[in-house]
Amino acid sequence: MSGAPSETRASARKFEGAMLDHPALSLERLPGLAPMLDEFAANVPGALAALIESPIKGAIEEIRVSSLFRSLSDCRGLTAAVFHSAELDARLAIVLDEAIAELVVNAVFSAGDVRAAGEPESDKADEALTAVEIGLVEEFARGLGRAFQAALAPLAEAVFAFERLVRLTDDAALGRRDMPAAAARLTMATSAGPCECIVVMPQTLLLPLRERLAPQREGKDVAADPLWSEQMEAGVAQARLPMAAILEELTMTLGEVAKFDVGHIVPLQAESLSRVRLDCAGRGVFWCKLGQGDGRYLLEVEDAGRTEAEHATRGS
Repeated sequence: MSGAPSETRASARKFEGAMLDHPALSLERLPGLAPMLDEFAANVPGALAALIESPIKGAIEEIRVSSLFRSLSDCRGLTAAVFHSAELDARLAIVLDEAIAELVVNAVFSAGDVRAAGEPESDKADEALTAVEIGLVEEFARGLGRAFQAALAPLAEAVFAFERLVRLTDDAALGRRDMPAAAARLTMATSAGPCECIVVMPQTLLLPLRERLAPQREGKDVAADPLWSEQMEAGVAQARLPMAAILEELTMTLGEVAKFDVGHIVPLQAESLSRVRLDCAGRGVFWCKLGQGDGRYLLEVEDAGRTEAEHATRGS
């Protein structure tokens, strides 16, 4: 994944618990997820250009899987932007930095870094936001939603409508608490300092995309190995199968068969014994003509194996 991580502030440590592995959702089966999220990070500067004039550089530092309960409960108290896609019938949450209001306001008005190195964190996150701050944070979140939607466009035609900003107090805000979810850490370098977010994608969002995020689509042509084909053909050609030459097949009752004894004569119905069916492993493959040569019976292949009715029809 692209981008170099910036220094993680103490407030970002809340994100650590949201990045634990979850066995029910394997990132190895979704290799297309990382490139899609890298595209999302690359779209962030353009999506926020109308709000923040100063350059912004976004990068996905890591992707992990967890449960919604763990992802959201470990971010409890932080502000999250919730989006809904009617096409996918799923929700997306972007958990915002603890100092998001200060970061956005200072980045918009180019007020410089909100926190110098070694300076203690502000208590601003615990204070109620003003209407102006709420409006700026909401517009910032909408920009992130547009960047995510653009990155997902090659995979699915889905619109992510902004629903609300919410302080995370409900662990089931996106669905069932034990539902697997993928969480990606997005780091943005702004003029006001580093800004970090967590993109939480529940299984309901990833499930409709699983085939397009999978390593290889079904039905994709795979180049044949000529050496393997040769070896397989040689092996099949050397297989030994039973062959049987059948003069005639009769249908008799069990009682008639029970009367058989040594010396019993069974009359054949065919007027000529010249046509013999050659069977291979119980399947008729050829019609042959019976003959003699060098004191032995011989079979001369005359026709491909067909039923007598098919043979008669062809002959007529």
